[in-house]
Amino acid sequence: MESGDEASRELPSVEVGLQYPNSKSLRKITPPQHEALPSPPTTTEAERVRTTRRLPKPLIDFKRKAEAACDAAPPTYSRIPLDWEEYASATEQIESAFPQFDYESDSGCIILRMPSPTHDTFTASLSGAITHELLRLSRENSRVQNFASQIKSNASSRILLSYEDVQDDGETILRHLRRQPDGQFGHKKAAFPGIVIEVSYSQDGKELSKLAKQYIHYTDGNIKAVICIDINYGNTQSTVSLWKPTFTLEGDGSDIYRLGFQQAIQEMPFRTANGKSVNSESALTLHLHDFAPDSECEDVPNIPISISFANICGFLDDADEVQKARESKDARGIRSTRKVKKKRKLSSSSLEELTLDDEEKFKEQEELVDTRISRSDNLFQPRSGDANIIYGDHGLRSRAVKRRA
Repeated sequence: MESGDEASRELPSVEVGLQYPNSKSLRKITPPQHEALPSPPTTTEAERVRTTRRLPKPLIDFKRKAEAACDAAPPTYSRIPLDWEEYASATEQIESAFPQFDYESDSGCIILRMPSPTHDTFTASLSGAITHELLRLSRENSRVQNFASQIKSNASSRILLSYEDVQDDGETILRHLRRQPDGQFGHKKAAFPGIVIEVSYSQDGKELSKLAKQYIHYTDGNIKAVICIDINYGNTQSTVSLWKPTFTLEGDGSDIYRLGFQQAIQEMPFRTANGKSVNSESALTLHLHDFAPDSECEDVPNIPISISFANICGFLDDADEVQKARESKDARGIRSTRKVKKKRKLSSSSLEELTLDDEEKFKEQEELVDTRISRSDNLFQPRSGDANIIYGDHGLRSRAVKRRA
């Protein structure tokens, strides 16, 4: 029996080459020693680096300025030039950084929305009042109950629109619009909401009439009502507008309709510049058929739903109180009486720490991964103890490599 020392000095041999009938003997050699080369990156690693997209530089700059000006009144509505290619390649990152925004491919602009407490509180109150009326009708009228149960509040979820833009030379370009209204209601199976709510401040520069027409036009009238609320301070009244589509037959016996617009309510004031209720007996009136496609409204009575201007003014008064308690210079909103002296430090998110230096790092990582992958097949060498190695004219590869080939 060999001693342990003698056995440990003898390395296992590996047969090399193929056996042929005229072969006199098998030659045995010891596999050469070599330094292990770095293995190529895993598929997961490569995918992680490649899919780490960066925010477009204009948006990084905007985010920095907005965060640096934390003591100043933040903007609620900003337009930033951004071409379609940049937007399309970084949509996921933009959605993570900015929860609410619109995009217009024809003008090449992204419109960032950063709603104030007044804005969102008012919108939530108005949407809540509409929901309350739907529930009331559902309880009072059995013919409405099933229909009303299909209507959902979709809040500010995105609406994707597209249209064909015919150029002067006859070429047709597909344009894209992304809208995030302040509120919306629709049938749960419908392609578009039936009702959209847009709220604007005088300083926003939001073109409410333009938005209303786009919602109707680019959905072929499937959006049946656009509620526009213009909140103003100083010397201007706050107003309500209601836009609806019109359909006109092209001619006798035709089944083709021409789409148009109408203002069912034309910028009617509900609060004066100094905060007093006005036109309190007037109301914002919708109808059940406004909420869903025509095919879903058959046998459903077209009952009106009304929200009084007095209530709308009350919603805005309450929203102003929320804003004052949270963000006014002498904000003294109610706080907990609990005394907190020690808090664990929070780490910043990777997105908040994103800088131009990070962009360079991401670029270097991508280049490194591409280089390592392209060289991996040539540089890869099996371990010396692999029993599936064959040396000779038939190449050097392991069983694992064969499976990938």
